[in-house]
Amino acid sequence: MAAVVMELVHVFTVFWFISGLAGRQMARVQAKRATELAGMEAALRFSRLFDDAMVKPASLLLLGAGVVAGYLKGWPILGPITGHEPYWLFTALVLFLTPFTLVPAVYVPRGRRFHLALDAARQQSAITPQLTAALRDPVVAMAHAWEWIVVALITILMIAKPF
Repeated sequence: MAAVVMELVHVFTVFWFISGLAGRQMARVQAKRATELAGMEAALRFSRLFDDAMVKPASLLLLGAGVVAGYLKGWPILGPITGHEPYWLFTALVLFLTPFTLVPAVYVPRGRRFHLALDAARQQSAITPQLTAALRDPVVAMAHAWEWIVVALITILMIAKPF
């Protein structure tokens, strides 16, 4: 019974997490479309709200609930390391952890650059070319895209259980 409850927690947390990713992305799109600094900042606050209230907490709960559910079901979470199949579960775990590396590698340093550009734009009370470039940073865009790719790959692994 505990395994079923934990699996349900895991599944509902997936909905929470994906809703946060989608909301954050929609808010970022609105920020990029803004023609006034106040509108851009409002959209960015909304994006940050999705991140803080949904994406971050749900990602941690998702990880914990998934590991606990797998353990309670008797699945070998560390499959290839322990020599026990299935291996797809371990692959999903590794994939899920990869976006966490983006925080220190991409989001923190690029976030600092963005906030410098935002502070400069605030001094001019206008959206500057530097702010626009920082908001459209292709490295950050690729990092966000990787999060969606990971979600898709894990979904495929969970459904197909290929190995």
